[in-house]
Amino acid sequence: MKWAYPIAGLTLLAGVFLLAKVTNGSKLSVTTPSLNIAGHALGGITFQPSEFVKLSFVIFLAAFLWKDHSFKQVCITTILAGAHVLILVMSNDLGSAFIYFAAFVGIVCLLTCKLRYLILGVGGGVGAALFGYQFFKHVKVRVMAWQDPFKYIEKEGYQICQSLFAIGTGGFDGMGLRRGNPKTIPFVEDDFIFSAICEEMGCIVGICIILICLMNLLCLVRIASRIADLFYQTVVYGIACVWGVQIFLTIGGGIKFIPLTGVTLPFISYGGSSVMASFIMLYVVQGIVLKLKQREEVVLPNNRKPLFFTGIFLIALYAGMIIHLVLFCMQGKEIFLNNPYNSRQKLLAQRYERGTIYGNDGQILAQGSGKLRIYPYRNTFAHVVGYADNGRMGIEDLANYYLLSPNVSVMKKALDAMHGKTTQADSVYTTLDTKLQLVADKALGADRGA
Repeated sequence: MKWAYPIAGLTLLAGVFLLAKVTNGSKLSVTTPSLNIAGHALGGITFQPSEFVKLSFVIFLAAFLWKDHSFKQVCITTILAGAHVLILVMSNDLGSAFIYFAAFVGIVCLLTCKLRYLILGVGGGVGAALFGYQFFKHVKVRVMAWQDPFKYIEKEGYQICQSLFAIGTGGFDGMGLRRGNPKTIPFVEDDFIFSAICEEMGCIVGICIILICLMNLLCLVRIASRIADLFYQTVVYGIACVWGVQIFLTIGGGIKFIPLTGVTLPFISYGGSSVMASFIMLYVVQGIVLKLKQREEVVLPNNRKPLFFTGIFLIALYAGMIIHLVLFCMQGKEIFLNNPYNSRQKLLAQRYERGTIYGNDGQILAQGSGKLRIYPYRNTFAHVVGYADNGRMGIEDLANYYLLSPNVSVMKKALDAMHGKTTQADSVYTTLDTKLQLVADKALGADRGA
């Protein structure tokens, strides 16, 4: 039945390319026609075939290569796999195209154990990426937004900027459930669910999700390493490749570790096709394990070296995302929190009592928050202290990050939230001399000056 899998996969993908409507620049899903039977409407179901074809694609590669992985057979398989990828590229579903391509390279390297195929695969991937950058406007826009999202924040970089605003505002401990504003991120349920989780539950929870995903992938690789049957081993390994790349693209794109591709996060993102296809792949793995246990064929095979290097590669890849996320929360948070496009500053102002600005002798120059911001010396310090209502200026703008960020424990924040209290944010101490300022202000009188 090995020809049934590529034929079925190519038919479904071609059907999407020919019949699907363009949604957000891509052809992704089709809707079945509605039927009226005995007064009941049936059908009208929208689904995304590429999610289900991932499994048939993996089985097709395993069926074609598990017995014969000669150069000729690899070439035939490459042509059929290339047809899958080409249709996805023509449908502008570039994220899925990359997932399919990466799974193909991983499976070929697993079965052949030849370094030249890995080099050819990586080289081909780089060449395809450069080609896509030159000839696909969609790709060029994503790369430009990744390089400098602020430069294109009005349009191309809007999505990624809103994602980073969410992560940066949430910080390590998050803003609390239903206390964030994830709806400002376009397609948050589909493509940016990880950013929404980090905003409300904190980057600590985000890091835990990355670790859970990594552990699940390593479990799949370990299962594959203990299967002697090469066909079943390849299927399990292929599913691990598909999920590993998909998770990396989703989380990595959302945190600006790599350019954004717009694919779902398995089991977490909204989307019936994605969730159902993920469960089916999980059932397939479980079924293989149960079947081989009954046959007592779960033993240590010989070709474990590629699987070992796959595990190392996954650990390095996901460790890179975690390091990037931690560094962003430690270093980049201030830049994104202070950005005037970040609408979450209003949420922070409601949750935290804006910090006080002091002179060098302890005199209060600004205190309170929101509409009750008080400036005791009025115009005397107006040009340097500035204002924080309807925009920001002066120290209110320069030190905005600290004036909105409380340096207290997570427990203190949680207790304040439980009791409906606002947590006091940090204060700012300046070198401004109140006495000298008053003398200078009096000496100027009605004259213009500073």
